[in-house]
Amino acid sequence: MDNKTKDTIFSILMLILGTYVTVEGFNIYRKAALPPYKITQFSVSPGFLPVIVGVGIILLALILLVRTIVTNKTGLSGFIAIIKNFVISFISAFKNPGVIKMIIGTILMFILTFVLMGRVPFWIGGTIYMIATMFYLRASKWYIILSVSAGTMALIYLLFQVAFKTILP
Repeated sequence: MDNKTKDTIFSILMLILGTYVTVEGFNIYRKAALPPYKITQFSVSPGFLPVIVGVGIILLALILLVRTIVTNKTGLSGFIAIIKNFVISFISAFKNPGVIKMIIGTILMFILTFVLMGRVPFWIGGTIYMIATMFYLRASKWYIILSVSAGTMALIYLLFQVAFKTILP
């Protein structure tokens, strides 16, 4: 993938991210304006900083997009060609076994973060995640995987919960 394609795709993704951050900043402001907080002044609201950051991301993404299009003299047909090139590259990436492993690893982290946390104690969720990840990656023999996972979670629990007296999620 050439640099103009990367810059174009990155600027579009940053436009989406900036829009999301800005909208969520306004949502935070609206929630903070309700009881019991009643923070109606926008400049002291907790949503102020996300809105500023989101607008900044949008502006910088627009500058990058316009600069890429103007510098490379890309018209609408060139822009469409860049998007097609990106889609072809994106689809071909899924034929790479390393990319598939990365996606499955990300799904395992998603399950730990959004499914297990809050439903089971931290040490159980963490142990399940470590066992699943090491089995998926075929890290070692089953008894080593089980002992390393249990030992690691026990060490984390003892260090943070007992020694540092912090609350684990």
